[in-house]
Amino acid sequence: MAANWKTISVVVVFIATLLLSSPHLEAKAAKEFDFYYYVLMWPGSFCDQYNGDGCCMPTARAPAIDFFISGLWTYNFTTDLPVTRCKNESFDIGAISFLKRDLNLFWSNIKCPSTSAAPLWKSAWNVYGVCSGLCEYSYFDLALALREYKIPLLHTLEANGILPTTYRLYKLDYIKNLIEEKLGATVTIHCNKNDLGQWQLYQVFVCVGKNATQYYYPIISCPKNSKFSNCGEEVSFPPFTLDMLKGTTPLSNNMIEMFTDGSP
Repeated sequence: MAANWKTISVVVVFIATLLLSSPHLEAKAAKEFDFYYYVLMWPGSFCDQYNGDGCCMPTARAPAIDFFISGLWTYNFTTDLPVTRCKNESFDIGAISFLKRDLNLFWSNIKCPSTSAAPLWKSAWNVYGVCSGLCEYSYFDLALALREYKIPLLHTLEANGILPTTYRLYKLDYIKNLIEEKLGATVTIHCNKNDLGQWQLYQVFVCVGKNATQYYYPIISCPKNSKFSNCGEEVSFPPFTLDMLKGTTPLSNNMIEMFTDGSP
């Protein structure tokens, strides 16, 4: 009998080992959300991109003259892959009614033809927000708080001589080092190209710990050799001006608020 129990124990351990080492379970574990990519976009580069449709005045209100929020993506650090659609929880525009003013300023939609930014917010929540562990309000509040309190991107660049202009190019390493010194962590920069074939500073990816809330913002270094890194040695930093927004009127000009990094 003792021998039989010993044999059974060996079989149980063997099966457990197989289960724990199965590719399916390893893949499942690797897909767990453990950090955010917080993506900020320079609208001047969006408007000036090669073969683009330009940019249009949003239907709700004029955006801020600043970097826009482009995403707060739930990712896995080991695989550098997104963790998405973890549950079916519908987007409720009413849940973020108190945030809509700031979202229209800083998470705007300047695509043409003119439209609302609400579809962007809905997609962000349905794809990534539902995996964050936060309620809808807290997810969007975190995105706004990071920009305002932790990542003063435009101010950091301008304070160090990186000004939006069509007349010069900037060393990418200099820009990247400025941002990383300010944040105390490595970031990833993604570029697009203009009609002249020049690389443009388009998106900055900042990595944020998964335990972040709208009151706590742990910035961490991003994965090395990120797939989003694609720029040349020098980049353009084109202006973002009102005349880039098709459909701009004198009334909408008056609506423009010159927010930079949360400072009025």
